[in-house]
Amino acid sequence: MLNMRKKGSFHKRIEHIKQAFGQPEDLIFHIVEKGSVSLAIIYFKSLVEQVELKRGVVKKIQASSEDDYFLDEYMNIVTTPASLKESSDELLNDLLEGMAVIILSNSNAYVICDVSSTEGRDIVPSETEINIRGPHEAFTERLDKNIGLLRMRIRNPNLRLVSLQLGNVTKTKVIVSYIEGTAPKEIIDEVFTRLNQVDINIILESQMIEEAIVDKQASLFPTISNTELPAKVASRLIEGRVAILTEGTPFALTVPALFTEFFQAPEDYYQRWDIASLLRLLRFTTFIWGTLVPGLFVALTTYHQEMIPSLLLYSFAAQREGLPYPSLVEVLIMEFIFEVLREAGVRMPVAIGSAISIVGALVLGQAAVQAGLISAAVVIVVSLTAVANFVSPAYNFGVTGRILRFGFLLAGGTLGFYGMFFLFLVVLIHSASLQSFGVSYLTPFAPLNLRDLRDTFVRLPDNWVKNQIPKGIGRKE
Repeated sequence: MLNMRKKGSFHKRIEHIKQAFGQPEDLIFHIVEKGSVSLAIIYFKSLVEQVELKRGVVKKIQASSEDDYFLDEYMNIVTTPASLKESSDELLNDLLEGMAVIILSNSNAYVICDVSSTEGRDIVPSETEINIRGPHEAFTERLDKNIGLLRMRIRNPNLRLVSLQLGNVTKTKVIVSYIEGTAPKEIIDEVFTRLNQVDINIILESQMIEEAIVDKQASLFPTISNTELPAKVASRLIEGRVAILTEGTPFALTVPALFTEFFQAPEDYYQRWDIASLLRLLRFTTFIWGTLVPGLFVALTTYHQEMIPSLLLYSFAAQREGLPYPSLVEVLIMEFIFEVLREAGVRMPVAIGSAISIVGALVLGQAAVQAGLISAAVVIVVSLTAVANFVSPAYNFGVTGRILRFGFLLAGGTLGFYGMFFLFLVVLIHSASLQSFGVSYLTPFAPLNLRDLRDTFVRLPDNWVKNQIPKGIGRKE
């Protein structure tokens, strides 16, 4: 860091600032002479609000008639938020954060004026987490807007917003948010410990932080939740969790994350409890369907035909007559085609992406059946599985289900039900061993807590649930 106190004259200090940044064309030095004192207003024109800078800083200083001002007096002249810093060690960082810096020839201190640009994407509904009922506002890439959205929902003096700077090169601003007295101190301390140990050069998105602080890198199950809905973050803070907001991304991280919360949508709390409970059970059922059914189909048709009703078995046998590939290969081919179409639909322009994915799946499936490459039953199973995967409210957990589906498919195709049961035990033991920032991933099932089952795969009425904070996260008992 450049130490201005050791750089001698006023013009030498300016020259050292230019050299530190490599003399970029967007770094502006506005020199003003005030009698025997020279001052410089320094800023990056690409990072500041030009109108606010000229109106609130430059014109006010030029209009002042005094000859020998001190920096603290300039704080009373400018109309923008300003503060005085005695040391110049952080001057370079202040410039990079969009501040205008005022330095004088007779002082080593400097004034910073907050004229950072407020340009950015407007607050719009989320495109990745769709709600039918409830708030539709989503976070943006601007950290100050995101903080405002959070404060609008939690008007509590105990809400804490602690600023950090991560990334050795990018110097990305990160906000750690929690409610003091609700979030357990051990979880807060663990979050700050892991964040302070992050030693990477580039942080452009919250996923880079998530990867650096996650409990287990090799686990398929996400132990850190992400969302771009302020209402969702607010509810989790009230439950005793900790949120991490990152400059430049609309996705906030919340910890700890539990297995059950990936089947819960924000709108579950904005409609009747019985409807919400039905939808949660539907999501859990479709997750099981999407994960296990292709493997079960291959295991039944390959190794356990005696468990299939006779009429259905005859239908399967008739469909498979003359087909060149076994059931496992057929399902793998169709799964691969659907994954390709899914990815193509995401990357294509919005106007044609959905049409290509749906029409492509129908056309290719029908053509494959007519060509005698696969059976119609395989198309039905794979299609229903693909649709079931989209029911999960959390995209990252849906990806986990897709990966597990291929694992159970291979297990069922090679060892039948025995292979699938063995893999299920492995997944169950692994998930039971997981922790998210010191909290068991399968809370409240392992360890079992009957009281906390009221808001897991079902949601009981609010007047039945006096305290919705899961034990081990934020509830004091």
